[in-house]
Amino acid sequence: MSHRPRVIIVGGGMVGARCAEELRSRSRSLEIIVLGDEEHLAYNRVLLSTALAGSLAPSETELHSARWWRERDIDFRTSTSVQAVEAAARTVLVDGPAGPEQLPFDHLVLATGARSFLPPTLTTAHDVGHPEILGLRGRADCERVLAAARGARNIAVIGGGVLGVEIADALARNPDVAGRGARVSLLHPGDAPMDKQLGATPGAILARCVREQGVDLMLGARAAGVEEGGLRLGDGQFVPADLVVVSAGVRANTALAENAGVDVRRGIVIDERCSTSADGLWAAGDCAEFDGVPTGTLRPGWEQAEVVAHNICAQFGGAQEPRTVAHRREAVRLKIDALDVASFGRWCVEPFDWEPGGPDVTVLSDPAAGRYGKLVVESGRIVGGVLVGMDDVVGAVTQMFDSGAMAPLDRLAMLTGTESAGAGGGEPEPADMPGEHTVCQCNAVSKDALVRAHGEGACDVAAIAECTRATTGCGTCAGKVEKILGWLDAQDAHAREPATV
Repeated sequence: MSHRPRVIIVGGGMVGARCAEELRSRSRSLEIIVLGDEEHLAYNRVLLSTALAGSLAPSETELHSARWWRERDIDFRTSTSVQAVEAAARTVLVDGPAGPEQLPFDHLVLATGARSFLPPTLTTAHDVGHPEILGLRGRADCERVLAAARGARNIAVIGGGVLGVEIADALARNPDVAGRGARVSLLHPGDAPMDKQLGATPGAILARCVREQGVDLMLGARAAGVEEGGLRLGDGQFVPADLVVVSAGVRANTALAENAGVDVRRGIVIDERCSTSADGLWAAGDCAEFDGVPTGTLRPGWEQAEVVAHNICAQFGGAQEPRTVAHRREAVRLKIDALDVASFGRWCVEPFDWEPGGPDVTVLSDPAAGRYGKLVVESGRIVGGVLVGMDDVVGAVTQMFDSGAMAPLDRLAMLTGTESAGAGGGEPEPADMPGEHTVCQCNAVSKDALVRAHGEGACDVAAIAECTRATTGCGTCAGKVEKILGWLDAQDAHAREPATV
């Protein structure tokens, strides 16, 4: 019997799962094993903040059922930890429900993700009466936070970055928390939430919005220690808390790679093909570092997973050229219902930084109305920006940034979404949307792809997600997908109408 090449993926998260899917879509001959240390199958971690709000159960974030993985001949193992990697021998030592086992591999993909960082001042609170201190990284974390929040009178969220704002907003909107009149505080050391992604004026707009949602926003606040009944801040102020949720950044899970002799800095070092310093070992997602920068967000992690799958299969197929990852700067989107916030690229360039030959900066600021827009344009293309409360143009602007298309000359009209902005104005209607228009940014799904899937029988959002993966990332494109499906259904109905003479 001929040898069936084996690929082992360490990590059963969104990137590891995507890599397994991409491998199988390219090859039926590979043996694919996914080793996940969580008790759950792969789930959509992006939706955990939505689960905190009570809008869906944590169990509803699952990406695929066990049957789905079996039907694709992918051995997805849960509650299985990898104890060691022997790079030269190409084996891994695993410990799962069946006990310790040594597995040989032809290729190993490290998709071990990252873990929440807990500051040392917050990791020693185990005394009776001290608040429970939790991070939010996985589904089990989400379930623990929800369980603790049900009985908490005072909840403190530490860290006003993207995730911290989403956590505080979600808990404040959770019917169980809000219904009991529990207090939700958001402690942030900066002058405004998301100050590292927004700047002063848009940060102030977001701060006002957060407070309007019932969150007690405390700026310039640093937790110095944990005491009975709450937190002591650096300035001596006491913040009551039964539950503390920490969102103070993450650290890449690199121990397996480091112990195997693989090059590691802030993450597992990968080249443009996503290979590591060890032959046959690859890395993707939050555990990886490319060109000196940790991966950080979902879309580049998914792209790395696709690159890994392509390059592994190319080694067996022979004819395919190696694929490389793109050097792109991702847009950051805040997912709260009350305000649309996006930051992307070189956003921090200010109008008065202008020099001949340098980037042009256009700013539209209306703090009273909760709207702020900034575009940084260089050589006719958008290279950065900030959009707050600009729901009508955020899709078109981030699309133009992502694609590198030429921006219209009237930048102010582009920010206002007026007709003079042309293609750069507000989100186009389905009929006016070009086929190559990207509808789902997370998965790079175009309108053409949705039209093809609809023509093949995918007539609702769930079916579209199965066929194209649209809506399976952050989920913010679901409304656009529904709108396009409605337009396609109307087109079909019109085509079926009998012709009149």
